[in-house]
Order: sequence, then C-alpha cells, then structure tokens
Amino acid sequence: PIPDIRAGVRRRQNARVMARRSVLRLAAALLIGLAVLLAVPQVRAAVLEFIRVGAVRLFSVPPPTVVPTATFNLPGLTTLADAQTAAGFTLPPEFGLPDQSYLPFGDGALVTLVWLGADGQPRMIMEILQNELVGSKYDVQSGQAVTVNGVPGYWLKNPHEVAYFSDGRELLREVTHAVLLWADIERTYRLESDLTLEAARALAEALG
Repeated sequence: PIPDIRAGVRRRQNARVMARRSVLRLAAALLIGLAVLLAVPQVRAAVLEFIRVGAVRLFSVPPPTVVPTATFNLPGLTTLADAQTAAGFTLPPEFGLPDQSYLPFGDGALVTLVWLGADGQPRMIMEILQNELVGSKYDVQSGQAVTVNGVPGYWLKNPHEVAYFSDGRELLREVTHAVLLWADIERTYRLESDLTLEAARALAEALG
C-alpha cells in the first residue's frame, strides 16, 4: 500500500505556522514591555536607544547636526509610477493618489509620498524604506507598541525629527503629525498623518 504522507505534511505545516506565531507574539510582547518602560522617565532615554522597527531606530536624544529639510524642499521630485517602480511596491487605491512623489536619494532606498490639504500643507505623508537604509527618529519621548497585519509596530504622537542615512548622504526633517511605524521582511513603512491610531492602522493594513 502507498503510505499516507498527508498527515505528516500537515504536522510540519502546523509546526511552521505555530513557530511563526510564537515569534510574532514574542516580538509584540517585547515592544509592549518597552512601551511600559518608556513611562518611567529615569529609564526612558536609555530604553529608547534600543528600540528598532525595521530600518528605523528610536532615540530620545537630540538629532546630530544636520540642517533640517522642509517637506516641500525634498530632493528627487518624481512621478508615482517611477516611485513605485524604483521601490518595487504598489500603492493600494484606499490611499488615493498622492499630490507629490519623491525619491530623495535618487533610487528606491526611500520613497516619500505626500498628500496635501486644502491649505496646501501636507495632511499625510507615506514613506517606504528599503530595510538596508538607516533611519533614525530623534527626541522621541513616548510611544505605544501596536501591531499592523499581525506584525509589531509603533505609534508616535509627539513631534520629533526623522533622519535618513544612505551611502554618506543625510536627510533630516521635522515631524509634527502622529506616525505609525511598521515593517515587513523587505521594507519599513511610515504613515504620518493626523488620523487616529485606528484609522491609520486600517489604512496601513490595506498594503497587505
């Protein structure tokens, strides 16, 4: 008789699924624990230096001496089609079309998409970072561990600075809106807006 291998295959598949869920639960638990520590002023500065979400590290200290760049003075203005091709992603229709698209470093390492409000100022900014890029957030004083599509993320409501470093190039700008930060295996995502956490997460999860 031909041996029934289906049961063995199912056991191996179930074991892989359980292992992946365990890793995600552990990562989420670690972020939640760090968020609790952030509520203690005496340890907040030290703890923040160890938080990393994808390509982005969080620091409580001020940024290095880099001249801030206003959003509208970002280099690398391009089209949405070229930005998507360079970074290898497709923007879901739930976001709507951005008013401005940038490749600040001239390649797909960083994509910045900007939606403007009625006053001509940014109402939402979406950034997609390849995970080999180095990103840093400075003057971060508080945050909340969250999940996006089941993976760990971070929610930041207070103003801070974000900096990117790639092959000797630097870019620093101020952030005044709330930020939802999360990552997958290839990319790190920043959704910067005045949305609530629930609305921002629902939009973020449209990326799949």
